[in-house]
Amino acid sequence: MEVKANQAIYVLGFSKTTMELVPEIYWLKSAEVTSCVYGDIRYWFRLIARSDFEGTDAEANLSSLAWLTPRVLAHDAAVSGLSKIGPFYPTRFGTLFSSHDAIAKLLDAEKETLTAFFASVEGREEWGIKCVTDRQLAIAKYAEKEGIDPAKPLASGKDYLKSRQVQKTIDGKTRHWLTELTQSIQKSLQEEFGAVVLRPRIAQPEGNEREELVGNMAVLPTRLQSDDLGRWVENWNESQFPCTGLRLDLTGPWPPYSFCPSLTGQE
Repeated sequence: MEVKANQAIYVLGFSKTTMELVPEIYWLKSAEVTSCVYGDIRYWFRLIARSDFEGTDAEANLSSLAWLTPRVLAHDAAVSGLSKIGPFYPTRFGTLFSSHDAIAKLLDAEKETLTAFFASVEGREEWGIKCVTDRQLAIAKYAEKEGIDPAKPLASGKDYLKSRQVQKTIDGKTRHWLTELTQSIQKSLQEEFGAVVLRPRIAQPEGNEREELVGNMAVLPTRLQSDDLGRWVENWNESQFPCTGLRLDLTGPWPPYSFCPSLTGQE
C-alpha cells in the first residue's frame, strides 16, 4: 500500500502471518485498519495524516483531551480486538513509521524476538492484580499477630516522644510485613498460573484515604485458567483480607503489554 508524502504508517502491532480478521472485529475495516505480511510476520496498521503527530499541529493535538481521548480509545479497542484473535504484539499509542521499508528493517532485526513472544503468549491473556491495603486495619492485624497493643504506648503523655517512636516502628514493620505478603502472592501466582511481572505503582486507590497501593502485578494465565484466577483472587479476599488488611483487585483481560519485549529500531 503506497504511503504518500503527507502520510505516516500508524502501526497497531504484529502477529503471525496466519492471523486474519474474524467476524467479531470486522468493524476494524471501517476504521481502515489493514495488514501486510513481511517474511514470517504480519503487521497491522492504518495510514494517517503525518501532521496529526508531527509538525506545528502535533503539540496542540497531543495536549488536547478532546483530540487525544477518542484516538486513544480507538487504539485500545483495535489492539484489544486483535489480541483476542491470536498471539499479538501490541504497540503503544502513536507508533509511527515513515515507510514499509522502515517496518521491514525493524522486522529483520526482531524476527526471533517476535517469534519467541508469540509462542510465549499463545492461548494466554494478561490480567492485572493490584494489592491494596487498608493501612489502619493492616497495622492492627500486624500488631495482633505480634501480640502488640499499638494504642498502649500512646496512653501516657510524659512518654509522648517514646510512644511516637514505638508507633513509627510498628508502622515500618507493618510495611515490611505487607511487602512480604505481596512477594508471597507473586510466588503463589507464578506457581499456579505461570508468568507474573511487577508493574509500577503509579496511582493510589480513589475514594478512600485509608487505602494504599502496595503492589501491582500482571499475570499471564491461559484463557482456560481465567476463571481459576478469578476464584483465586476471590478466595484470598474472603480468607486473607480480614486477617491482613490486604485486598486484591483483579482487572482485565488486557493485551499482553506487560510481557512485550522491547524492540529496537522503532522510529
